[in-house]
Amino acid sequence: MRFSPWLAKLVLQQSPKHAKAAWEARRDGQVSERSDAKRFGSCVDRIVFQVGEDIVVKTKRGQKEEPGQILVSETELERANKVAAAVLEQVPRLSSIHSKNQHKIIWNERGLECSATPDNLDMEQWQINDLKTAHDMSDEGIVRAIEMYGYDVQAAACIEGALLKLEWPRPTFRFIFAESHEPFDVRVIEMDNDMIDGGMRLWNKAKNIWRNCLATGEFPGRGHTTVSNSSYRRFRSGSEVVDDFMKQN
Repeated sequence: MRFSPWLAKLVLQQSPKHAKAAWEARRDGQVSERSDAKRFGSCVDRIVFQVGEDIVVKTKRGQKEEPGQILVSETELERANKVAAAVLEQVPRLSSIHSKNQHKIIWNERGLECSATPDNLDMEQWQINDLKTAHDMSDEGIVRAIEMYGYDVQAAACIEGALLKLEWPRPTFRFIFAESHEPFDVRVIEMDNDMIDGGMRLWNKAKNIWRNCLATGEFPGRGHTTVSNSSYRRFRSGSEVVDDFMKQN
């Protein structure tokens, strides 16, 4: 059971129990249905990098996506082609002869076998590129996506793999964010040292949890806890108290 960014995010955001169940389901060929956004993103990836699942255009209502397929409508495919064209125009090195696309990296880190599959490896510039499609391309929206979906953890794993397996002395990582609708804006996103370090800490935390699970054979769930009001609720409650005081005086 190789440890990957996908498993790490499940460990951190859900629990080792959920990560193990998801891995076993994938091993047994049980594929969960993708959201429309993920399916569209996969379609753009396939066009840009020319590897992966086959794109199949829907021909009838109720048609189901089969394993190894990306099932899209003609309209979605047309839009995906426009997004891909914008990406390759802005970042032409993604199709460089020095690139390896969706190349799996496998390495061992303190006895734990790990793997990652970045979208693009620029072997000449020691640069890792990962393409993301998004609706909200604002600075705040991109930061929120990186934190919410654990993209920083993914980046940390890829950097570690490049260091330990590819033996790159100074690997760099960047995201290519592509707007999923008109006008199909494309932004190259680099993380500062603080965000990279945070991703590394989370990646290392997830690995340590997983090592312990493998050593003990126990994969705990979320566990019991005591909850309190969210910061938003506390803020609202405090504001209402102040409002009441102002009305009375």
